[in-house]
Formats: sequence, C-alpha cells, structure tokens
Amino acid sequence: MLGRSSPVGAFERPLQALHVVDVGSDHLRAQLCQFFCLVGVDVSRKRERAEATRLVPQDGADQAATLREFTESASSPAERARLNYLAWFVEFLTPYSESWVLSSRLHNLLQQALELKKQGKADEARQKVLAEGVPLWLKLAPLVREALLDFQEIVSNRNDIGALASLHNKYERLALFQLRMSMKEFLGELPPETEKLLDEVWRPDPNAAQRVFIPTRPTLLRSGERVRVFTVAPGHGKVLRVSLNVRAAGSEKWGQKTMTHVGRRTFAGELANEEPITSLLDYYAEAEFQAGSAKSIVTAPLEAPTRFYTVTLV
Repeated sequence: MLGRSSPVGAFERPLQALHVVDVGSDHLRAQLCQFFCLVGVDVSRKRERAEATRLVPQDGADQAATLREFTESASSPAERARLNYLAWFVEFLTPYSESWVLSSRLHNLLQQALELKKQGKADEARQKVLAEGVPLWLKLAPLVREALLDFQEIVSNRNDIGALASLHNKYERLALFQLRMSMKEFLGELPPETEKLLDEVWRPDPNAAQRVFIPTRPTLLRSGERVRVFTVAPGHGKVLRVSLNVRAAGSEKWGQKTMTHVGRRTFAGELANEEPITSLLDYYAEAEFQAGSAKSIVTAPLEAPTRFYTVTLV
C-alpha cells in the first residue's frame, strides 16, 4: 500500500561433435518478444526472424531517446522514477537485440567451421574462427555488458530480481562463456584480446546510480504478526548503513531501526503489529552511501518522509 499523502507510483543446445552453442533459438526470441510487447511493438511468430530483429535497433534507440527527454524533464523525483523505469527498459532493448543478432551470426559461423573440421579441414576451420569469429565476439561482449548494466538500473521489485538472475544465468553465461569456449575448441588458445576484454566487461560499473529499494512490501499485518522486510542498496560507493523508519499513522515522529546486513547489498529489518494505537503503520527505507569523501542519503520511496509506504494493521 502506498503512502496516503501522495502515491508513489536458450538457447543452449550443444552440437554433438563440439560444444557449439545454438544461439538464436526460441528462448532468446521469446524473451525479446516479451520486451517488444512491453513497448507496444507487435512481433508476430509468423514474421521472419530477420524482420523481428530489425525492429529494435531501428526504432528502439529513437524511442529511448524520446523517453529519456521526458524523464529528464520530470517535475518530481517520483515522476522521474516512473519514467526512468520505462526508459531503461527501452534502452536495454537496443544492446540486447544487437547482441542477439551477433550471437546468432557467431553460432552460424561456428557451425560452418564445424563442417570444415568434419571434412578434415581443421586448419581452415581454425582460421575461419580466428579471422571472423573472434571479431564477432569482441563486438558482442561490450553489448552484453551494456544490456546487463541497463537492466540493473531497472531492478526494483522481486520479479525484476528474478529476471536479472535469469539474464546472468543464461544470457551472460552463454554469450560470454560458452561461445568463447566454443571458439577455443577450434583455436586451442583464445587470443589475449578476448581475455582482456572479458576482464573489462566483468568490472563493476563505477557510475551505477546510488539507490535503495524494497523488492517486496508488506501491506497487511494481523495482531501479533511480524514480517521481515528486505532492502537492496545498489550503486557505486560503500553502503555505510541502511535503516527502516517507522511511525504510527498520524504521528509526526519517526522511529529508526538499523537494518541488518545479510549479504552483498541486501539488508533486513522487521515490521510488527504490537498493540496498535492506529490501524495503519507508515514506513520507508533510508540508505547512506560514501563514495570517496562524499556521503549521500537515498530513500525508498524517493521523496520520503513526505512520501512513504503503509501497512494496514488488523
């Protein structure tokens, strides 16, 4: 329940002879179709795959630029957060779809190299992968990083966290690891530039926005019930503390409880329904970051304590 004062708003199929990944199958296509639907782009299953993949690079960048202009001109932090959520989704589509196309091209090239190897032309297969496959992967890897960093800025609820985990487990692993290993099957040793780029791609984003969010927010507590509240505080810099601020509805005084660090950037606190004097309990999360000598405070919702979340007590 939102505050009363103002609402807050696959593709994995190794070939028999080598560990060549089948990129460009239904798994990635289904994911793309889901994101196309989000921004109102109709992708029919009957369309040719090439036509579908052209939609995002051509139109997505323009749509993203327009949405970003709206976002930057938002009149309040809450409005900016809502617009930013959609803008990041659309911006994510461009590198994601471009990386999908490159992965498909690399997969097809590996299949061609495999056929050459079956014909006893191992040296020709190796040269093909070195001359054509490695440059494709060197273009692919930065796009994977860009797509994942874009999506990380989107994450704000439990479903988003699950989607991000899926992207890391499938999209990142297959694009950055298995396609590399497939090339290694032909090359013996990967070129130094691929390993150097991999290290760069895996580095943390020094410009990640400092923010805090509560993935799952309780809305109702019965008498005597207690519920754990988890808060995530991503972004550059060190998290000095995260607190859960609570008050009885109608009170002007907020009580502050330090949340417990439970791993990485996740913190846990607790809300309880103990002898309520009102039927509502207001709360918000607050995180303090330090980057260099600069400290900053970020809240969820953004305009807390003017805006806040609310639990109904029964």
